[in-house]
Amino acid sequence: MVQHLTAEEIIQYISDAKKSNTNKSIFKW
Repeated sequence: MVQHLTAEEIIQYISDAKKSNTNKSIFKW
């Protein structure tokens, strides 16, 4: 499911992903 995120949410999401590489699996939409 593709969610429509605001720019701030995307930036925060990427920042969190960089801190935890385990979040990379979430990018598989």
